[in-house]
Amino acid sequence: MNQEIISQKIFDRIKSAKKPLFVIHKKPDGDALGSALALVHWLESEGKPARVFCRDFPPVHYEFLPRFNRIITEEKVFQDPELDLVIVLDSGDLFYAGVQDILTRTERIFSIINIDHHATNQHYGEINLVDSSASSTAEMIFNFLKYNRQPIDKHMATALLAGILTDTTNFTNPGTTVGSMRVASQLIAHGARTNEISRHLLKNKSIDALRLWGKTLTRLEENKKLNMAIAVIKREDLEGIEAENEAIEGVANFLNSLLVVELVLVLRETEDGFVKGSLRSTNVDVSRIAKALGGGGHKKAAGFTIKGRLEQVDGKWEVV
Repeated sequence: MNQEIISQKIFDRIKSAKKPLFVIHKKPDGDALGSALALVHWLESEGKPARVFCRDFPPVHYEFLPRFNRIITEEKVFQDPELDLVIVLDSGDLFYAGVQDILTRTERIFSIINIDHHATNQHYGEINLVDSSASSTAEMIFNFLKYNRQPIDKHMATALLAGILTDTTNFTNPGTTVGSMRVASQLIAHGARTNEISRHLLKNKSIDALRLWGKTLTRLEENKKLNMAIAVIKREDLEGIEAENEAIEGVANFLNSLLVVELVLVLRETEDGFVKGSLRSTNVDVSRIAKALGGGGHKKAAGFTIKGRLEQVDGKWEVV
């Protein structure tokens, strides 16, 4: 079944739902947020109530996106008796989406629609719209709206362009395609506020964030045998830093854009005893590496989480 036919089926399901709920993954990025909020804006403009559930509250620099106040972090939204459709966006599986345990605990059974562009997607939905050739879920949502002849106003265009710019690292990573450039140009034609996106998503690094990056760079190591660069963020590096997630975000992309290596790995400790790994590459399918470690993601950008802490052993960093 081709993308257009699947998009039309999803459109019919969303339009017939009483109160649809969009779900985006934990630690949401611009692609997940832009995709969901563009759809919420579309539905509410049509007179249909809609909300977004996210396990974590989004970074404040995304507040400029339309309908940002429709994001809910409380699980009680799943107890709403009128909730009859769940649309999961930009998530390869329900665990990454942060709702697997919620759906397991609830006595109700929801229809689930899955819209995503990750190659590792598990096709967990009743209807699955998955396109690993797309640069982003936002690009897919643009096509979804076009297939169904729905208008795109300047607010939706801004949200979707923010999503595309996030996942293509501003058209600099290998996820950039002719299709993504074409869609971006059409979004600009629809009134996307490029200056506003630039101000909030590019010029948003705090002094704390740059200080953290400096500490991270002092631990930057190269594995010449694997043609890989490794950087480490210790838990104590984050002490006293406000907007911690903002400070961490983008380190791997920053390194991948500058270093002449095939693979970049950033490891950081969490306060609950885990180590999170962020993989970036221009030539290696890092989603396969991440999946082998219990994670997932894109071919060129992926991540994983494992139990342990970071220690230097004989001059090399290890997870112990």
